[in-house]
Amino acid sequence: MRDYGQCLGDPWELYLQRFGEQQIETYLRMRLRLHDAQRPAPADRPASDRALPSAVTDPVTSTGDGPEACGDADRSDLGQLLRQIQESPIRRAYTVPFRLSMGTDLALASDGCERTAFRDAQRASELYETWLWHAIRQKRGHDRTIPDDIAAAEGLAWDLHCLHRTQAPVGPLGTRDWFRCLPLRVHDFHPQSHFSFKHKSLQEFLVARHLWRC
Repeated sequence: MRDYGQCLGDPWELYLQRFGEQQIETYLRMRLRLHDAQRPAPADRPASDRALPSAVTDPVTSTGDGPEACGDADRSDLGQLLRQIQESPIRRAYTVPFRLSMGTDLALASDGCERTAFRDAQRASELYETWLWHAIRQKRGHDRTIPDDIAAAEGLAWDLHCLHRTQAPVGPLGTRDWFRCLPLRVHDFHPQSHFSFKHKSLQEFLVARHLWRC
């Protein structure tokens, strides 16, 4: 649940089913508020004003039952994102929490430009591809090695698939730059630690990408 912003109630509650319309709206509203709160304060605005709202820092106080639970009842940017999802050819994909989080990551990364991430993706594979580049770019700081990074990730995903596994020990991979730049679930890069891709569907996408390129 923590991966989805801790904004839908109990932070330890696990959503195994698709989100409904109200949960999508609540999630987007809270991500927008969190994004705003983390921006640098303007020179004429006290830094203390950037403190996160209680509904963000203490998600248990938010019931997720409606806009009032999350504050900011009216936001034009929220309405824009919701319309894009409704008009998207892959709108059902965004009922899956991880895919919704990917689309939101991309939308929030376009500060200063129109947020069109939800509208731009015509297929789920495009969403995964664009988000994967974004996730690696955030750690690399450039695009130069991303094709090679993704090719290495494909091989890793394929190896796990052939072993019928979704996680494995870090081992010597922990010293590889490309490995450290991937979106993983990993406590640290000690050889005895275990890792998995951030979501099982990401591993499945990389396996499909690997087979398509073979």
